[in-house]
Amino acid sequence: MSTTHTHTHAHGAAAVAEPDTAATEPLRRPLLRVLREITAGRTALALALAGAVLEHGGAITSAGALGWAVGAAATGRPVGDLTTAVVIMACAVLASAAGNWMLGHFGHAFAFRSQAHLRLRLFDALERSAPRVIAGRRTGDLAAVVMGDVDALEGFFAHLGIGAVAALLTAGASTAVLGVLYPPLAAIAAAGMLAAAALTLWLARRGRERAAALRSDLGQVNADVVDGVQGVRELLVFDHVRPWYARIAARTAALRRRRVEHARVTGLQTAATDGLVAATTVGVLLTVVAATARGDLPFTSATMAITLTVAAFAPVTAAVGMAGPLAPLRAGARRVLRLLAEPAQVSDTAGRPLDVTGTGIRFEQVGFAYPGTGAAGDEGRPALDGLDLDIPAGRMTALVGHSGAGKSTCVNLLLRFWDPDRGRITLGGHELRRFPLSQLRQLVGVVPQDVYLFAGTVADNLRLARPDATDEELRSAARAANADAFVQDLPQGYDTPVGERGAMLSGGQRQRLAIARAVLADTPVLVLDEAASNLDAHNERLLQQAVQAVRGDRTLIVIAHRLSTVRAADHVVVLDHGHVAETGTHDELLARGGRYADLMAGQLAT
Repeated sequence: MSTTHTHTHAHGAAAVAEPDTAATEPLRRPLLRVLREITAGRTALALALAGAVLEHGGAITSAGALGWAVGAAATGRPVGDLTTAVVIMACAVLASAAGNWMLGHFGHAFAFRSQAHLRLRLFDALERSAPRVIAGRRTGDLAAVVMGDVDALEGFFAHLGIGAVAALLTAGASTAVLGVLYPPLAAIAAAGMLAAAALTLWLARRGRERAAALRSDLGQVNADVVDGVQGVRELLVFDHVRPWYARIAARTAALRRRRVEHARVTGLQTAATDGLVAATTVGVLLTVVAATARGDLPFTSATMAITLTVAAFAPVTAAVGMAGPLAPLRAGARRVLRLLAEPAQVSDTAGRPLDVTGTGIRFEQVGFAYPGTGAAGDEGRPALDGLDLDIPAGRMTALVGHSGAGKSTCVNLLLRFWDPDRGRITLGGHELRRFPLSQLRQLVGVVPQDVYLFAGTVADNLRLARPDATDEELRSAARAANADAFVQDLPQGYDTPVGERGAMLSGGQRQRLAIARAVLADTPVLVLDEAASNLDAHNERLLQQAVQAVRGDRTLIVIAHRLSTVRAADHVVVLDHGHVAETGTHDELLARGGRYADLMAGQLAT
């Protein structure tokens, strides 16, 4: 086992230390801000936009040419004079078809790439801000942001944003042509288009709060469903299925009412837009008729102006129609941006990996209170209060104490899930902040009380510690953790799926796989955080045998209450209210008759 680790890992945005204002202030133009977050796929976006302009421009050009040809034919021009208009129409139709293909292909390519990029960025945000953000949010609600809100943004990336820009460009060009034909027509068309766009934006802003509530309700429904699926055993045991069903039904009904209300607003928006388009078209038609009657506008130009106006409104109407979900999209974009803007839980600003020659750990006057609570257990009291603690290298140290004494907080700080408010922690003589986080994770391994196994095979879960491990290395680690025998008895051995959260295995089997995973990681410091607290006597003995087998020259930190675990330690530290109350061996502390003796007596009494 090596105590010097030099491998580094790029940590992406994990070095971000300062929160973006988006995390604390109302976000303006959230959709554009999300678009600015996308750094890949710009070429696809440009080609999609070109395709949209080509599609709408070709349609408008063919409509204008058709209008001129109709007017020319009606005034008795020879067929030969219509050839140019027919050629223009044919070319415009082909261009529109090509543009439609470009928009569909490159628009969705950009949208799907953008969604993948955002999901990776969101996962990075969760990783760098954990455990604070994860502990404060329900899993289903976070999943609604990472999956639902990002999925919804596909409509903006592939359709709405590109369609709005294309509509603006083609409508502007059409209005300019109308101005050349007859200036009053341009004024009427521009007024109608601006009114339609302004109405859409006004309704979207008016619906901001409703849209935010809609996205929030959707997150709550997702969270309740996830909770219900994960806790179905408890719901069955406590006969709470019907109340939980009623809870989900109530939340779903509230979500339905929000959606109906939003659909009502969207319907009003569509009706108002159609009314504006109709009024503008009628205004153009009346103006054309009057101008033609006065002789101010040739008949060919009149028919061209009418078809051009109708065609120019088509992309505007399409963009406005797609803007129905604009308010929910803006609300979803805000949720995405706020999660992206979460600051790093701890700063990862260290440079090169350090040369570690020892694994002794020291807590020097360490003080810490959990953010927002002021304490680990009793409000107003810090979790650690001036803690001085030595954990010798290569030995087994047990941390004991009542619940809330600060044991797990020591582990959290050692892993740099948080940093101390004051004082410092050293490993091998180096202050923890000087280690790159990737190196620290390679130095300190943990077997937690609540082992998490992913819904893959036994081998997949073991290789979480070392993806390049061979099959023989997996078996060797499992043998060291007293796990190989039961794995071999599984239907497919190491290729047996363990189920979500390892549901197909017993608690003792999960714990031994966790130890095997830690052995495979080969960290010189290993923490067992209440690893045996939920095991029966048989599995506890197997676990103890595994621990003794993997001790070697590791620095082993054991958080435990059980006498059988503690008495095997070389060194016992009793914590009380965030500071060290007693230290010594198991026998020394029992003979002293202090707090440790009281803890052991209480355990024996139960």
